Amino acid sequence: MKQESPSEYINKHTIGETVDEEKIKRAKEALSKPIGEVKWAESGIIKVENIPFVMEFSYVPISEEIAKSIWQDPRRKNINLDTLREITTWTLTREDNGATLSLSDILPEGYRVFFSTVAQDGSSYVVMDESGGTVVLNAEITKPEMIIHLLHEAGHVHEKTDEMRFSPTNNPDVSSKVYKGDLAVKLLSERNAWAYALRRLKPFVDQEPTSGFSIQKNDVLTLANNWALKSYQDSIKDETSSRVAMSHFNQDYDYMFEDSDRFES
Repeated sequence: MKQESPSEYINKHTIGETVDEEKIKRAKEALSKPIGEVKWAESGIIKVENIPFVMEFSYVPISEEIAKSIWQDPRRKNINLDTLREITTWTLTREDNGATLSLSDILPEGYRVFFSTVAQDGSSYVVMDESGGTVVLNAEITKPEMIIHLLHEAGHVHEKTDEMRFSPTNNPDVSSKVYKGDLAVKLLSERNAWAYALRRLKPFVDQEPTSGFSIQKNDVLTLANNWALKSYQDSIKDETSSRVAMSHFNQDYDYMFEDSDRFES
């Protein structure tokens, strides 16, 4: 039997070209509703409650050194430094089942998290180095979407993927074939980071609407599969040449809510 070409394999197994934009819009709107409203200041100790969720956190202004490093990072895009704050403590609890998350649960020592006090574009990224790193969230931490992005960036940290090695400017001597293989691995890294996020989020997600504040499974999967991964996948799939690497990430993430042991933390 004739072996599939990389393009044939990608077209057969990856997310289809048709995306329900209205479905994505509804999911993002639902996930952008904060657990509680906060009057932001330069610093603060906050507790917001919306049955069954409780979020407690403290925050402080960012230092000039941090502001400079974020400003120089090309990924900062639409980030307004005046609205950024550093989270010093953070916990999320679901009181009806006892589920809880904290920064120490999801990020190693030495990592710092920054968020915007004003709704921006909802982007996020992580910077890793030998001494630790930073996670930047370009919206309020009280929004479920930003909690999801925080967990996604933590997934990259746990995977310890050095994204810089995928840049062609840092690989001047490698062949086009090798570089395309790295692109496949990078996309695999994105999917693994989402898998980590969904596994950690699972106890906080509802299958069906409830009478209280709710993070809906379908909204989360739409954000992961149809928005984040689809757009990322489309941007590099034509450059991807590794059938083996592709086979690892051609999957739907619905199972993450059925089998929480599938990925190790």
